[in-house]
Amino acid sequence: MGFECCSTWLDELRPGPALTHADFDRQLAIKDMVEVRLSDIFILDTLDESTTGGRYAELGIAATDRPRLKLHVGPVSNIFERLCDYHFDTWEEALAHLEGIAPKDKFVATGMEGKAFSHTVADKRAD
Repeated sequence: MGFECCSTWLDELRPGPALTHADFDRQLAIKDMVEVRLSDIFILDTLDESTTGGRYAELGIAATDRPRLKLHVGPVSNIFERLCDYHFDTWEEALAHLEGIAPKDKFVATGMEGKAFSHTVADKRAD
């Protein structure tokens, strides 16, 4: 599809000995906030349960800040998910929609713990 995924949490490292767990978490939160603000498209996946709740903080940032397009994949579980521009039941539907969007756009995908999203986009690509 040609999209650039700017979600670095997909390859996140663990804290080194120089940082406390709290300091590391704080840095991750700031990094994630910046990535959401840098994105053109925000994708929220609620197909699985959240283990951290971070996806909802990121949705709050996306809803009030920069990403010009917000997509939601999965069941709606709260009123704030209704702020997304498009809602899809499956990733197949969402990817079909993304086919028509300019490939220069950067996106952030959240709520996808344990999913190989970067590979999913490449695998669904139709050249």
